[in-house]
Amino acid sequence: MSNTLMSAAVTLSVALLFAACTEPRSAASTDSLAPPSGATTSATTSAATQPERVVGPMDLTEHGFGPVRVGMTLAEVSAASSAGIRLVGTDSTACSYLSWRDGPPEVLIMAEGGRVVRIDVRNPAIATPEGIKLGSTEAEVQQRYAGQVEVQPHKYTDGHYLVITPRNPSDSSLRLVFETDGKNVKTFRGGLVPQVQYVEACS
Repeated sequence: MSNTLMSAAVTLSVALLFAACTEPRSAASTDSLAPPSGATTSATTSAATQPERVVGPMDLTEHGFGPVRVGMTLAEVSAASSAGIRLVGTDSTACSYLSWRDGPPEVLIMAEGGRVVRIDVRNPAIATPEGIKLGSTEAEVQQRYAGQVEVQPHKYTDGHYLVITPRNPSDSSLRLVFETDGKNVKTFRGGLVPQVQYVEACS
């Protein structure tokens, strides 16, 4: 090959190489960095798998039970419910339980400082909106409240306190607490911190 032809070939090769290096990425190469069609991020997937919370009339939440809401005064509790509710004892400023004459059995309303601060459930017919009730397993609690559960040792048994922190930041002063025997839920409650975490209730 003559020097002229060789020089032309080298010049052409350099030009082609430069064009290849400076050419914009094709749509195919750009798409290879994006998630496959239909894929979602882990955060989106997690949010999508959380069932919508629908509260029934016989469900306990961190906010209360039925017409009785955490934070209500004793007068507001009486006005909000057609059932007769009265304070057990005489001191409305101390920690006491309310007597709910026509309410469901084994639903205990704690009042402190003249307001509702906590509701305890020992009735097997009552559940949370997530479906947890007496007899539910610790694994079920962990599954239904994934990412919200703090496990604490029980003070008197080999069981646990499963403390649920609400997802909504505006509910940061509220908790649900499930007491277990190490396997199953034996009782549960919802209400304000710190009262909802009192181990011995009002005593």
